[in-house]
Order: sequence, then structure tokens, then C-alpha cells
Amino acid sequence: MPPDYTEVCGMYIPPKGGLDVLAALLCLLDEFPDLSPPAKKKKAKIDVSEKIWQTAVKVMKRRDFRYLLQHFDPVNVPKEVLEKLETINQVGVLGWAMAEKINVKEKYLPAMDEHVGEHLSYEGVAARGCPKAVIGICGFVDEMRAAATVSTVSTEPAE
Repeated sequence: MPPDYTEVCGMYIPPKGGLDVLAALLCLLDEFPDLSPPAKKKKAKIDVSEKIWQTAVKVMKRRDFRYLLQHFDPVNVPKEVLEKLETINQVGVLGWAMAEKINVKEKYLPAMDEHVGEHLSYEGVAARGCPKAVIGICGFVDEMRAAATVSTVSTEPAE
């Protein structure tokens, strides 16, 4: 594993602005965690940040992580994933969770920030001081999102 990824995986909490990027990566790789409450506690509040962070670290530590990125096929990204990525870009992953009616722990409720519409932009993430690995992942997500959008538009039947 490259040293930049080792640095990120060794962090106790996700870097500022990095949670949205990592959530988008998990969406693309079809590794997004289940955020539904436990069966016995239907009204339990979910620690969305913690679940996404733990899942992202597990995925980045996997032996085949680099292979997954190198062989990712943006042509087969489902439309639902592209819609989720667009929502995460607009309001962040916590804003998406609230829109999906997920009972988010109150201390994690997002405040309106100056990054509306830029949660997944390469420049915005770099400006927030994220580590190089997260900035690189953001570039990957941005490029794959653009390629998937182009392929979705070109494969839709004409009416």
C-alpha cells in the first residue's frame, strides 16, 4: 500500500472534507455500507460518519484495492449511483443521509457550508487541506463520474 494511503488509513477520524469523497468512492465500488438501524432498534440514531469511515478504511486496506481502481468500468455505473453521487456533491454525505430519512446522530448534523455543490470537486477538496491520497481519490471519483455520465447519456435510447 502506498504511504499516502497508509497515512489516511491510520487516521482515527476521516480528514476534513474527505468523508464525502470516500463515501462517493464506496458508492462507485458498490461497497457503500448499510445505514439502516438494527432490527431491534428501529428508531436508533445512526453514526453515518463512523460507518462510512470504517468501511472506507477496510476497502483501502484490501489487497485488491489498487486493482479495483485500475480496472473500474465507468460504463456500467447504475443511474441510481450517479444520482447518489450528484446528491453527495451538492449537500455532502450527511445531507444525503438526512434526505434519505436516515436518523443521523445529532452531533453529526451538517451545518450549511460554503462547499455546496463542491463536495466532490478536486479543487474544493484540495482547498480543505485533505491528504494527497484523498485528493487522488477525489480526482478518480470525478473522472469516473464524468465518464459514467457521458456513457449513460450516449447509451440512452432516443425518443
